[in-house]
Amino acid sequence: VLSGFTVPALRAQADKLHLHMGMNIEDRFLDVAYSLATTRTHFRKRLVVFAKGKSDLLDSLASYGRTGELPAGAVSSADERDKECRLALLFTGQGSQLPGMGQGLYGSNPVFKQALDDITQRFGGLEKPLLQVMFADAALLNRTDFTQPALFALEVALWRVWESWGVQPDFLLGHSIGEIAAAHVAGIFDLDDACRLVAARGRLMQALPAGGGMASLEASEADIGAMGSYLRDGAVQAALAALDLSARISLAGLNAPQQTVVSGDIDSIDKVVAHFKQQQRKAKRLEVSHAFHSHLLEPMLAEFRQVAQSLSYAAPKLTVVSSLTGQLDKQGQMTQPEYWVQQARQAVRFNAGMRTLYEQGVNTYLELG
Repeated sequence: VLSGFTVPALRAQADKLHLHMGMNIEDRFLDVAYSLATTRTHFRKRLVVFAKGKSDLLDSLASYGRTGELPAGAVSSADERDKECRLALLFTGQGSQLPGMGQGLYGSNPVFKQALDDITQRFGGLEKPLLQVMFADAALLNRTDFTQPALFALEVALWRVWESWGVQPDFLLGHSIGEIAAAHVAGIFDLDDACRLVAARGRLMQALPAGGGMASLEASEADIGAMGSYLRDGAVQAALAALDLSARISLAGLNAPQQTVVSGDIDSIDKVVAHFKQQQRKAKRLEVSHAFHSHLLEPMLAEFRQVAQSLSYAAPKLTVVSSLTGQLDKQGQMTQPEYWVQQARQAVRFNAGMRTLYEQGVNTYLELG
Protein backbone atom coordinates (compact mmCIF):
# COMPACT_ATOMS: atom_id res chain seq x y z
CA VAL A 1 0.00 0.00 0.00
CA LEU A 2 1.42 3.37 -1.06
CA SER A 3 -0.04 6.85 -0.74
CA GLY A 4 0.72 10.48 -1.44
CA PHE A 5 -0.86 13.93 -1.62
CA THR A 6 -0.75 13.96 -5.44
CA VAL A 7 -0.37 11.51 -8.28
CA PRO A 8 3.27 12.58 -8.94
CA ALA A 9 4.00 12.06 -5.24
CA LEU A 10 2.43 8.63 -5.41
CA ARG A 11 4.57 7.69 -8.42
CA ALA A 12 7.63 8.98 -6.56
CA GLN A 13 6.73 6.71 -3.63
CA ALA A 14 6.60 3.77 -6.03
CA ASP A 15 10.09 4.68 -7.29
CA LYS A 16 11.42 4.99 -3.74
CA LEU A 17 10.02 1.62 -2.70
CA HIS A 18 11.40 0.03 -5.86
CA LEU A 19 14.86 1.39 -5.03
CA HIS A 20 14.64 0.30 -1.39
CA MET A 21 13.46 -3.22 -2.14
CA GLY A 22 16.07 -3.63 -4.87
CA MET A 23 18.92 -2.60 -2.56
CA ASN A 24 17.80 -4.39 0.60
CA ILE A 25 17.38 -7.97 -0.40
CA GLU A 26 17.39 -9.04 3.23
CA ASP A 27 14.08 -7.24 3.88
CA ARG A 28 11.26 -9.70 4.36
CA PHE A 29 8.57 -9.12 1.75
CA LEU A 30 5.70 -9.65 4.21
CA ASP A 31 7.23 -7.31 6.81
CA VAL A 32 7.48 -4.47 4.29
CA ALA A 33 3.89 -4.98 3.14
CA TYR A 34 2.65 -5.09 6.75
CA SER A 35 4.54 -1.96 7.79
CA LEU A 36 3.36 0.05 4.78
CA ALA A 37 -0.25 -0.89 5.53
CA THR A 38 -0.22 -0.33 9.30
CA THR A 39 2.46 2.22 10.22
CA ARG A 40 2.40 4.83 7.46
CA THR A 41 0.04 7.78 7.03
CA HIS A 42 -2.55 7.06 4.34
CA PHE A 43 -3.06 10.08 2.13
CA ARG A 44 -5.85 10.53 -0.37
CA LYS A 45 -4.02 9.26 -3.46
CA ARG A 46 -3.39 5.55 -2.95
CA LEU A 47 -2.02 2.57 -4.80
CA VAL A 48 -2.46 -1.06 -3.77
CA VAL A 49 -0.27 -3.57 -5.61
CA PHE A 50 -0.93 -7.30 -5.39
CA ALA A 51 2.29 -9.28 -5.79
CA LYS A 52 3.21 -12.93 -5.34
CA GLY A 53 6.78 -12.10 -4.30
CA LYS A 54 9.55 -9.50 -4.38
CA SER A 55 10.32 -9.78 -8.10
CA ASP A 56 6.64 -9.42 -8.95
CA LEU A 57 6.44 -6.32 -6.73
CA LEU A 58 9.57 -4.76 -8.26
CA ASP A 59 8.17 -5.14 -11.79
CA SER A 60 4.87 -3.52 -10.81
CA LEU A 61 6.51 -0.62 -8.96
CA ALA A 62 8.89 0.07 -11.84
CA SER A 63 6.03 0.10 -14.31
CA TYR A 64 3.87 2.49 -12.28
CA GLY A 65 6.73 4.82 -11.34
CA ARG A 66 7.89 5.08 -14.94
CA THR A 67 4.57 5.33 -16.83
CA GLY A 68 1.83 5.99 -14.29
CA GLU A 69 -0.12 3.09 -15.77
CA LEU A 70 -1.68 0.67 -13.28
CA PRO A 71 0.08 -2.70 -13.11
CA ALA A 72 -2.05 -5.79 -13.68
CA GLY A 73 -4.32 -6.39 -10.70
CA ALA A 74 -3.38 -3.14 -8.93
CA VAL A 75 -6.01 -0.80 -7.50
CA SER A 76 -5.68 2.98 -7.22
CA SER A 77 -7.70 5.88 -5.85
CA ALA A 78 -5.46 8.29 -7.77
CA ASP A 79 -8.17 9.43 -10.18
CA GLU A 80 -7.29 12.92 -11.40
CA ARG A 81 -11.00 13.78 -11.46
CA ASP A 82 -10.88 13.40 -7.68
CA LYS A 83 -14.62 13.06 -7.12
CA GLU A 84 -15.88 13.99 -3.68
CA CYS A 85 -16.90 10.93 -1.71
CA ARG A 86 -20.57 11.03 -0.60
CA LEU A 87 -21.03 8.08 1.73
CA ALA A 88 -24.25 6.33 2.78
CA LEU A 89 -24.43 3.61 5.40
CA LEU A 90 -26.95 0.83 4.66
CA PHE A 91 -28.20 -1.30 7.56
CA THR A 92 -29.47 -4.75 6.59
CA GLY A 93 -32.88 -6.20 7.42
CA GLN A 94 -34.12 -9.54 8.73
CA GLY A 95 -33.20 -12.58 6.66
CA SER A 96 -29.52 -11.67 6.48
CA GLN A 97 -28.61 -13.45 9.75
CA LEU A 98 -26.36 -16.49 9.73
CA PRO A 99 -24.80 -18.61 12.48
CA GLY A 100 -21.40 -17.36 13.60
CA MET A 101 -21.88 -13.89 12.16
CA GLY A 102 -19.25 -11.57 13.61
CA GLN A 103 -17.45 -14.36 15.45
CA GLY A 104 -14.15 -13.96 13.60
CA LEU A 105 -14.14 -10.20 14.06
CA TYR A 106 -15.09 -10.63 17.73
CA GLY A 107 -11.88 -12.60 18.26
CA SER A 108 -9.64 -10.19 16.37
CA ASN A 109 -10.94 -6.63 16.82
CA PRO A 110 -11.10 -5.17 20.35
CA VAL A 111 -13.43 -2.32 19.32
CA PHE A 112 -15.93 -4.75 17.84
CA LYS A 113 -15.69 -7.09 20.82
CA GLN A 114 -16.30 -4.34 23.35
CA ALA A 115 -19.22 -2.92 21.38
CA LEU A 116 -20.86 -6.31 20.80
CA ASP A 117 -20.49 -7.27 24.47
CA ASP A 118 -21.99 -3.95 25.54
CA ILE A 119 -24.99 -4.27 23.23
CA THR A 120 -25.79 -7.96 23.67
CA GLN A 121 -25.71 -7.66 27.45
CA ARG A 122 -28.60 -5.18 27.22
CA PHE A 123 -30.89 -7.93 25.89
CA GLY A 124 -31.05 -9.69 29.22
CA GLY A 125 -34.69 -10.74 28.95
CA LEU A 126 -34.02 -13.51 26.44
CA GLU A 127 -34.07 -17.14 27.51
CA LYS A 128 -30.48 -17.65 26.35
CA PRO A 129 -27.55 -15.18 26.12
CA LEU A 130 -27.75 -13.38 22.79
CA LEU A 131 -24.04 -13.64 22.01
CA GLN A 132 -24.14 -17.40 22.56
CA VAL A 133 -27.07 -17.69 20.15
CA MET A 134 -25.31 -15.60 17.50
CA PHE A 135 -22.23 -17.76 17.54
CA ALA A 136 -23.55 -21.25 18.29
CA ASP A 137 -27.33 -21.73 18.00
CA ALA A 138 -28.64 -21.66 14.44
CA ALA A 139 -32.18 -22.66 15.40
CA LEU A 140 -32.71 -19.87 17.93
CA LEU A 141 -30.95 -17.31 15.73
CA ASN A 142 -33.73 -17.73 13.17
CA ARG A 143 -36.40 -17.08 15.79
CA THR A 144 -37.57 -13.50 15.49
CA ASP A 145 -37.14 -12.57 19.15
CA PHE A 146 -33.44 -13.45 18.75
CA THR A 147 -32.96 -12.51 15.09
CA GLN A 148 -33.82 -8.85 15.45
CA PRO A 149 -31.65 -8.14 18.53
CA ALA A 150 -28.79 -10.10 16.94
CA LEU A 151 -28.87 -8.10 13.70
CA PHE A 152 -29.16 -4.81 15.58
CA ALA A 153 -26.20 -5.72 17.80
CA LEU A 154 -24.05 -6.83 14.87
CA GLU A 155 -24.79 -3.73 12.79
CA VAL A 156 -24.17 -1.20 15.54
CA ALA A 157 -20.95 -2.98 16.59
CA LEU A 158 -19.76 -2.97 12.97
CA TRP A 159 -20.43 0.75 12.84
CA ARG A 160 -18.35 1.30 15.98
CA VAL A 161 -15.38 -0.25 14.17
CA TRP A 162 -15.75 2.01 11.13
CA GLU A 163 -16.30 4.98 13.43
CA SER A 164 -13.05 4.15 15.26
CA TRP A 165 -11.28 4.38 11.89
CA GLY A 166 -12.57 7.92 11.38
CA VAL A 167 -15.30 7.15 8.84
CA GLN A 168 -18.15 9.67 8.84
CA PRO A 169 -21.25 9.04 6.69
CA ASP A 170 -23.31 11.68 4.90
CA PHE A 171 -26.55 9.66 4.92
CA LEU A 172 -28.08 6.60 6.61
CA LEU A 173 -30.69 4.15 5.32
CA GLY A 174 -31.94 1.02 7.08
CA HIS A 175 -34.11 -1.88 5.93
CA SER A 176 -36.84 -2.84 8.44
CA ILE A 177 -35.04 -3.79 11.70
CA GLY A 178 -31.93 -2.15 10.22
CA GLU A 179 -33.66 1.21 10.37
CA ILE A 180 -33.59 1.13 14.17
CA ALA A 181 -29.81 0.66 13.97
CA ALA A 182 -29.66 3.62 11.57
CA ALA A 183 -31.77 5.75 13.92
CA HIS A 184 -29.51 4.93 16.86
CA VAL A 185 -26.36 5.75 14.89
CA ALA A 186 -28.00 9.03 13.84
CA GLY A 187 -28.69 9.90 17.50
CA ILE A 188 -32.50 9.57 17.49
CA PHE A 189 -32.35 6.90 20.23
CA ASP A 190 -29.69 6.30 22.82
CA LEU A 191 -28.52 2.70 23.06
CA ASP A 192 -30.78 1.72 25.96
CA ASP A 193 -33.95 2.94 24.25
CA ALA A 194 -32.95 1.46 20.90
CA CYS A 195 -32.43 -1.92 22.56
CA ARG A 196 -35.79 -1.66 24.30
CA LEU A 197 -37.54 -0.96 20.99
CA VAL A 198 -35.74 -3.81 19.22
CA ALA A 199 -36.44 -6.28 22.02
CA ALA A 200 -40.14 -5.40 22.10
CA ARG A 201 -40.42 -5.59 18.32
CA GLY A 202 -38.88 -9.05 18.15
CA ARG A 203 -40.73 -10.37 21.21
CA LEU A 204 -44.17 -9.18 20.10
CA MET A 205 -43.73 -10.42 16.54
CA GLN A 206 -42.57 -13.81 17.77
CA ALA A 207 -45.60 -14.08 20.07
CA LEU A 208 -48.05 -13.75 17.17
CA PRO A 209 -49.75 -16.91 15.95
CA ALA A 210 -47.65 -18.91 13.52
CA GLY A 211 -48.68 -18.90 9.91
CA GLY A 212 -48.76 -16.41 7.16
CA GLY A 213 -46.19 -16.21 4.47
CA MET A 214 -44.06 -13.98 2.30
CA ALA A 215 -42.93 -14.16 -1.30
CA SER A 216 -40.38 -12.41 -3.46
CA LEU A 217 -41.73 -11.48 -6.90
CA GLU A 218 -40.21 -10.21 -10.10
CA ALA A 219 -42.61 -7.30 -10.12
CA SER A 220 -42.94 -3.58 -9.50
CA GLU A 221 -45.44 -1.93 -7.18
CA ALA A 222 -47.50 -1.01 -10.27
CA ASP A 223 -47.59 -4.67 -11.30
CA ILE A 224 -48.98 -5.64 -7.90
CA GLY A 225 -51.54 -2.85 -8.04
CA ALA A 226 -52.61 -3.89 -11.53
CA MET A 227 -53.05 -7.44 -10.32
CA GLY A 228 -55.34 -6.20 -7.58
CA SER A 229 -57.49 -4.30 -10.07
CA TYR A 230 -57.65 -7.35 -12.33
CA LEU A 231 -58.89 -9.38 -9.42
CA ARG A 232 -61.59 -6.86 -8.58
CA ASP A 233 -62.62 -6.75 -12.24
CA GLY A 234 -62.76 -10.54 -12.36
CA ALA A 235 -60.28 -10.69 -15.23
CA VAL A 236 -57.94 -13.29 -13.68
CA GLN A 237 -58.38 -17.05 -14.03
CA ALA A 238 -60.71 -18.84 -11.65
CA ALA A 239 -57.87 -19.99 -9.38
CA LEU A 240 -57.24 -16.37 -8.36
CA ALA A 241 -60.76 -15.01 -8.58
CA ALA A 242 -61.46 -15.46 -4.88
CA LEU A 243 -58.37 -13.55 -3.77
CA ASP A 244 -59.02 -10.11 -2.28
CA LEU A 245 -55.50 -8.68 -2.53
CA SER A 246 -56.07 -5.59 -0.42
CA ALA A 247 -57.50 -7.55 2.50
CA ARG A 248 -55.29 -10.64 2.52
CA ILE A 249 -51.93 -9.56 1.10
CA SER A 250 -49.78 -6.52 1.85
CA LEU A 251 -46.80 -4.99 0.13
CA ALA A 252 -43.93 -5.80 2.48
CA GLY A 253 -40.80 -4.63 0.68
CA LEU A 254 -40.12 -2.62 -2.46
CA ASN A 255 -36.47 -3.51 -2.76
CA ALA A 256 -35.59 -2.84 -6.40
CA PRO A 257 -37.38 -1.66 -9.55
CA GLN A 258 -38.48 -5.23 -10.36
CA GLN A 259 -38.15 -6.95 -6.98
CA THR A 260 -41.07 -6.76 -4.58
CA VAL A 261 -41.92 -8.77 -1.48
CA VAL A 262 -45.54 -9.43 -0.54
CA SER A 263 -46.78 -10.72 2.80
CA GLY A 264 -50.04 -12.13 4.15
CA ASP A 265 -52.27 -15.18 4.32
CA ILE A 266 -50.42 -18.28 3.22
CA ASP A 267 -53.00 -19.52 0.72
CA SER A 268 -53.13 -16.11 -0.93
CA ILE A 269 -49.34 -15.97 -1.10
CA ASP A 270 -49.30 -19.36 -2.84
CA LYS A 271 -51.83 -18.12 -5.40
CA VAL A 272 -49.83 -14.98 -6.12
CA VAL A 273 -46.66 -17.03 -6.59
CA ALA A 274 -48.47 -19.34 -9.00
CA HIS A 275 -49.88 -16.34 -10.88
CA PHE A 276 -46.47 -14.78 -11.47
CA LYS A 277 -44.87 -18.08 -12.40
CA GLN A 278 -47.55 -18.53 -15.05
CA GLN A 279 -46.45 -15.17 -16.44
CA GLN A 280 -42.89 -16.56 -16.67
CA ARG A 281 -41.73 -14.24 -13.90
CA LYS A 282 -39.56 -15.20 -10.96
CA ALA A 283 -41.59 -15.86 -7.82
CA LYS A 284 -40.46 -17.57 -4.64
CA ARG A 285 -41.95 -18.29 -1.24
CA LEU A 286 -39.64 -17.07 1.53
CA GLU A 287 -38.82 -19.19 4.58
CA VAL A 288 -40.22 -17.03 7.37
CA SER A 289 -41.99 -17.64 10.67
CA HIS A 290 -44.50 -14.80 10.25
CA ALA A 291 -45.94 -12.53 7.60
CA PHE A 292 -43.90 -9.43 8.41
CA HIS A 293 -45.10 -5.98 7.32
CA SER A 294 -48.64 -7.26 6.77
CA HIS A 295 -52.08 -7.04 8.34
CA LEU A 296 -51.24 -10.16 10.36
CA LEU A 297 -48.97 -8.01 12.55
CA GLU A 298 -51.76 -5.68 13.61
CA PRO A 299 -52.63 -7.53 16.86
CA MET A 300 -49.21 -6.54 18.29
CA LEU A 301 -49.28 -2.87 17.32
CA ALA A 302 -51.12 -1.49 20.37
CA GLU A 303 -48.61 -2.94 22.83
CA PHE A 304 -45.71 -1.98 20.59
CA ARG A 305 -47.07 1.58 20.47
CA GLN A 306 -46.94 1.73 24.27
CA VAL A 307 -43.26 0.81 24.21
CA ALA A 308 -42.51 3.38 21.48
CA GLN A 309 -44.32 6.07 23.48
CA SER A 310 -42.21 5.34 26.56
CA LEU A 311 -38.91 6.13 24.79
CA SER A 312 -36.95 9.38 24.56
CA TYR A 313 -36.31 10.84 21.11
CA ALA A 314 -33.79 13.41 19.90
CA ALA A 315 -33.23 15.26 16.65
CA PRO A 316 -30.85 13.25 14.43
CA LYS A 317 -27.24 14.39 14.17
CA LEU A 318 -26.86 12.64 10.81
CA THR A 319 -29.18 12.72 7.79
CA VAL A 320 -31.50 9.71 7.62
CA VAL A 321 -33.57 8.54 4.66
CA SER A 322 -36.86 7.04 5.83
CA SER A 323 -37.60 3.51 4.66
CA LEU A 324 -41.29 4.20 5.30
CA THR A 325 -41.46 7.04 2.77
CA GLY A 326 -38.26 6.56 0.81
CA GLN A 327 -37.51 10.26 1.31
CA LEU A 328 -35.30 12.40 3.52
CA ASP A 329 -36.90 12.73 6.95
CA LYS A 330 -37.18 16.53 6.79
CA GLN A 331 -40.27 16.70 9.01
CA GLY A 332 -38.77 14.78 11.91
CA GLN A 333 -41.23 11.89 11.60
CA MET A 334 -38.66 9.45 12.91
CA THR A 335 -38.65 11.21 16.28
CA GLN A 336 -42.35 10.39 16.74
CA PRO A 337 -43.51 7.12 18.36
CA GLU A 338 -46.18 6.49 15.73
CA TYR A 339 -43.53 6.39 13.01
CA TRP A 340 -42.05 3.21 14.50
CA VAL A 341 -45.46 1.58 14.80
CA GLN A 342 -46.17 2.21 11.12
CA GLN A 343 -42.60 1.26 10.22
CA ALA A 344 -43.25 -2.23 11.61
CA ARG A 345 -46.54 -2.58 9.75
CA GLN A 346 -46.12 -0.84 6.38
CA ALA A 347 -43.94 -1.67 3.38
CA VAL A 348 -40.20 -1.05 3.36
CA ARG A 349 -39.58 1.39 0.49
CA PHE A 350 -35.91 0.59 0.10
CA ASN A 351 -35.86 1.14 -3.66
CA ALA A 352 -37.20 4.67 -3.24
CA GLY A 353 -34.66 5.29 -0.48
CA MET A 354 -31.81 4.24 -2.76
CA ARG A 355 -33.10 6.57 -5.48
CA THR A 356 -33.14 9.41 -2.95
CA LEU A 357 -29.53 8.69 -1.98
CA TYR A 358 -28.53 8.71 -5.65
CA GLU A 359 -30.31 12.04 -6.17
CA GLN A 360 -28.40 13.44 -3.20
CA GLY A 361 -25.12 12.65 -4.95
CA VAL A 362 -24.18 9.56 -2.95
CA ASN A 363 -21.49 7.61 -4.83
CA THR A 364 -20.25 5.27 -2.09
CA TYR A 365 -22.40 2.77 -0.22
CA LEU A 366 -21.22 0.83 2.84
CA GLU A 367 -23.52 -1.99 3.90
CA LEU A 368 -23.35 -2.97 7.57
CA GLY A 369 -24.96 -6.35 8.13
